Amino acid sequence: MEKSKGINPTIVLIGKTGQGKSSLGNKISNSAGAFKVGEKLKNETTKISKTDFKWPYNQNLTVSLLDTPGFADNSRNEELSDEAIMKMIFNYMENFKGGFNVALFCWEAKSRFDKNDIEEFFILSELLEKKYSIMFGFVPLN
Repeated sequence: MEKSKGINPTIVLIGKTGQGKSSLGNKISNSAGAFKVGEKLKNETTKISKTDFKWPYNQNLTVSLLDTPGFADNSRNEELSDEAIMKMIFNYMENFKGGFNVALFCWEAKSRFDKNDIEEFFILSELLEKKYSIMFGFVPLN
């Protein structure tokens, strides 16, 4: 078994409400209850949640996984507006020991990547590009 060299990666899940961030987090961490999953487009995640898990291919490596509130949720007040969520994520990132390694921009495979998604993705890309790897792809929920 390969030994970790003290670098434990951190992954942050970012995207719209109802697109599968929490479900993806549960799959990645191999824990059905790591993150609470909402029903349909009703938001469940209202603050950043974190879980740590052992990487299956290297049990000496601990991965931190962060689930964030979703963007474009019309059911919330201004406290959780898109701008407030971005600030929450960046404040958390600034104070998180060791920083982040990967930001996963998630959206459900059944939906289109619309103009707002593209704008949010590019804003996040510009803010993250110098420090973090950005990955995006479709999230299969089945």
